[in-house]
Amino acid sequence: METAPPEALAARLMETNEEYRTLVQEHSDYDRRLEKLSTRRFPSTDEEVEEHRLKKLKLQLKDRMYAILREHEAKAS
Repeated sequence: METAPPEALAARLMETNEEYRTLVQEHSDYDRRLEKLSTRRFPSTDEEVEEHRLKKLKLQLKDRMYAILREHEAKAS
């Protein structure tokens, strides 16, 4: 059996997997907030801390999303 391309699998997971869908939404929310923070020429200390925290959270979400993709790829093989 041929493995689906990652994009196709991700699209299918968006439709069928609540955890994956939630992770993608949170990742997108963090990304939007980081974009807003990056427009500040002179961010406050709190904003710098928030930016650092959001980057870490975003990376954790991405790691979990890839883990879910790998789990589903393994099941499809």
